[in-house]
Amino acid sequence: MRFLRFLLWLFAAIGVLATGVFVAAVAALVWVQEHEPTLPDEIVLTLQLDGVLDEVRDPSVIPTLLPGQSRLSLFDIVRALDVAATDDRVSGVAVDLSQAVLDLAEAAELRSAIMRFRASGKSATAFTESFDDPAALANYYLATGFERIDLQPSGTFSALGITAAVPLVADLLEEHGIQAEFDRRHEYKGVMIGLTERELPDTVRGNLRTLITSQFESFVADAAAARNLSPQRLRELVDRAPLSAADALAQGLVDRLGYRDDWLDSQMPGDHEPAADKPAGTVELADYREVLDALDSGVRIAVIELAGSIARGEPDLPFGTRYRAVSGRLAEAIGQAREDTSVRGLILRIDSPGGDYIASDAMRDSVARFRNSGRSVVASMSGLAASAAYFVAVEADRILAHPGTVTGSIGVAGGKVSFGRALARHGIAVARESVGENAAMYAPTDRFDAHQRERHAAILDGIYQEFAGRVADRRGLGPDELDHVARGRVWSGSDALEVGLVDGLGGFHEAVRQVRELSGLTEGQPIELVVFPREPDRLEAVRSMLGKGGLLSVFARLDSVLRTAGPVLGLLGPLFEVRSGMSAVQPEIGPATLPE
Repeated sequence: MRFLRFLLWLFAAIGVLATGVFVAAVAALVWVQEHEPTLPDEIVLTLQLDGVLDEVRDPSVIPTLLPGQSRLSLFDIVRALDVAATDDRVSGVAVDLSQAVLDLAEAAELRSAIMRFRASGKSATAFTESFDDPAALANYYLATGFERIDLQPSGTFSALGITAAVPLVADLLEEHGIQAEFDRRHEYKGVMIGLTERELPDTVRGNLRTLITSQFESFVADAAAARNLSPQRLRELVDRAPLSAADALAQGLVDRLGYRDDWLDSQMPGDHEPAADKPAGTVELADYREVLDALDSGVRIAVIELAGSIARGEPDLPFGTRYRAVSGRLAEAIGQAREDTSVRGLILRIDSPGGDYIASDAMRDSVARFRNSGRSVVASMSGLAASAAYFVAVEADRILAHPGTVTGSIGVAGGKVSFGRALARHGIAVARESVGENAAMYAPTDRFDAHQRERHAAILDGIYQEFAGRVADRRGLGPDELDHVARGRVWSGSDALEVGLVDGLGGFHEAVRQVRELSGLTEGQPIELVVFPREPDRLEAVRSMLGKGGLLSVFARLDSVLRTAGPVLGLLGPLFEVRSGMSAVQPEIGPATLPE
């Protein structure tokens, strides 16, 4: 049948594509080995921030196969800048923020690295076409860490403040016969509230207001000081925004107006033509990082990320599990670090809104096992370390946050959405037979009955008590202190420090210092920062792409799906046939199988 033939051709095409990827990977490997980059004697580093940054590493194997195409992670950038600060060849850095997509914590991380770079006596300039996208406030916050900010003449200053919105769709769901039943612990827990409430509860509204006010005040204090403006004056300018580029220049928000090429031309190192025997030029930060010599000090600190929504399972594709933090991957990474006797401590980098409680408990146990091996753990929190993510963080010896980090949310919510009334409106009835009083408890067709609602509430109570109890134990909080910080409240990093949920403010650099202190390593003692799970070499990456969990696994699954779906596709195939003339489509009765 034509439909089935189409599927066979489709999967054949996928096979050809996979083969092409493999051949390209091998070719890239050979090319890279034959074309090692070299560096000039005098360097200005350049960096174009483009899109969302990974915290530590792109989880796929593709960047390993094609290193020239890899995206720098936040950790890569910070470490390269810290090395460059001590490299006599490097005289400055120039960063294009035009396409940057940052939150306030990521901006703070990069801003601190730029400030350390400048403290070594080197120059740092930033350019942007405009501060006018949703990340404008964070991008401008980063820009204030540079000694010079260039803005395109047609751009604007549109850093308009911070807003938090919660869509409330309960009426819409009710109109369509859909009912959301979610319970939460406790009154400040805002997750799923948009599905169940018609107005934002005062507790949640007040908590959100406190959070974004704290974030904004941290921005104002740092940015105003950097630009030699009073905090009040900067607030007034933000409230007046959007401002034209000319107005932004006149008000001292930026330093120069010009275009990107003009800005790049001004970055060439040196005040005169370089000597013939001493070449000079700009070098992309990615190329600079590529040729840095790996330090083999015999003393290592592991760096592991927990990024994305927390879920159970294992990474099962060669392209990674971006935006999901799966428990199996974290366990693998921590296991590798624990088995490496040269690893003296661990930096756990967290950027997660939370997620599955059972998965987070498995992650928490992995962190505790590493700590119980006699080595130190520092949790370094980026933009988000909320709910289940904070549950993992409490196992660390110390917890660090940025001033704008969304922290805490010590609480739990759960339930279901039922579509029974919506189905009934369309004449669809559900016939069910069950064995076990609560067999259909989480079925999406029926609401909880009284007994099921009681059992569900008991589960949530148990999770909350376990969560809050571990926080109280690890953070040394009494009952009253715990009640004040918990019940679902979210805190900024600055406020979390005041109430005892974190131990200090800072990013990767401060985390390294803390691990040194906890591990008894002196400030000047050489250490190697190693990302786990270990990045495969390029041959291993090819094997990973083709082997277990890779493309061969994908094809095996497709084959399994086709074998299972074959009889059904055989019956449905005639519906997809397109024939010319007047002949009828002939039905086929009985099982149909794909040819071997």
